[in-house]
Amino acid sequence: MTHFSIKFRLAGLILVWSACTAAIATGVRPDTTILNISEQDGEAQMGVQNTENTPMLLNVEIIEMPEDGETSIFASPSVSRMEPNGKQVVRFLLEKPKSPLSVQHMKRVSFEGIPGRYEKPGERNQVSMTVRQIIPVVISPAGLKQDNEPWKFLTLKNVSDGKLELANPSPYVVRLSAKAVILPGEEALQILTRTYILPGEKISISYDRAEKKEPITGIRIEPASPWGYMDKPFDLNISP
Repeated sequence: MTHFSIKFRLAGLILVWSACTAAIATGVRPDTTILNISEQDGEAQMGVQNTENTPMLLNVEIIEMPEDGETSIFASPSVSRMEPNGKQVVRFLLEKPKSPLSVQHMKRVSFEGIPGRYEKPGERNQVSMTVRQIIPVVISPAGLKQDNEPWKFLTLKNVSDGKLELANPSPYVVRLSAKAVILPGEEALQILTRTYILPGEKISISYDRAEKKEPITGIRIEPASPWGYMDKPFDLNISP
């Protein structure tokens, strides 16, 4: 098929869709890619920007982690109207725990912009699509000083041929890519089932032993900093 015919067919599809309706993507943008809450403060706040030229409703939802349900936080307001290109500040309140926290806890928060339906005489109907932004929430005990490299506390041991155990004995939540390089090696493989390790957790890592001609010495992870950005790769050696 020639480039001309491909472009012609694509243009035809676009024209058919445009004749029926116009599609608009709507979205919201939080100020940062992670929300940190200190038990000492009991609350934190996040600014959320309406990136569209139309008003919308902002819906904020707290997503509980199945492995960590010891703390509760609430968003205020959980639903609010946002003006075109406007900004809404959302407060997050930590419910006082039954006993003082000793380790960090994790949740996620979803920011979803819900567009209204606005029509003017002579204009086509518009189909609006919502886009959700989901970011992690880390809750820290009072008095715990945040370490900038919490992944350095992770330990790795060889359980058996084809299986490693990754443990987090620290009080910190460690976030990282689900892909890691098994050393020696160069290729990053999907060896983790999720992108975080909670304090006190141990996670099993399986790999194809038949593909490894040399003894495994460790893994190279891609950690995320406590402030939201991806940090440089870190080599984690197998403990003796």
